[in-house]
Amino acid sequence: MTRRVPGREDPRVAQTRSVVLDAAATLLAERGYAAFTMDALVERTGVSKTTMYKHWPSRTGLIAATVQAMAAEPAAPDTGDVRDDLITLTMDSLDAYTGPRWSGLASVQEAAVHDPELRASLQAAVSSRFSAPREVLERAISRGQLRASLDVDTAITILIGAIFFRLRSADLPHVRREVPAIIDTVLNGLRPGKAD
Repeated sequence: MTRRVPGREDPRVAQTRSVVLDAAATLLAERGYAAFTMDALVERTGVSKTTMYKHWPSRTGLIAATVQAMAAEPAAPDTGDVRDDLITLTMDSLDAYTGPRWSGLASVQEAAVHDPELRASLQAAVSSRFSAPREVLERAISRGQLRASLDVDTAITILIGAIFFRLRSADLPHVRREVPAIIDTVLNGLRPGKAD
């Protein structure tokens, strides 16, 4: 008999969760948010609806968990220069967050505009993945590369927003070429000035 270690998830449960989240990401990419159903997920995975609802009490919660699982955060680089760190981190993020599986995210974001529950779940899922840019910016503040009064959360929103806005209107190679100019433009407003 296998003894369960307290605080450690049962491997079978972890496997089931992984299968469901993987299939959910694929379904979102194929069908979009509006056509994403629990029944389709049951058919795709063979996991019962009861089991799914045991882990995720709602469709919204499952979709938020799917987005969070997809958003594996790259490590925070430390080149000694905030510009180089942000460019490296942005390029790594673009590689991680683009591709066919991410196409369903646009439909989730659009739905979140009109669905407060989905919006709150999505914000909670995504905000937990911002430790790398936060680390880069806080380190740059401590080194004097950015102003001490910087609101780190707002700076992250500006940086990420600018990049992902461009992804909605330009192809990935074009956005990758623009990354250094976007980073430079944002940093010009974040660096220490005479008032600091």
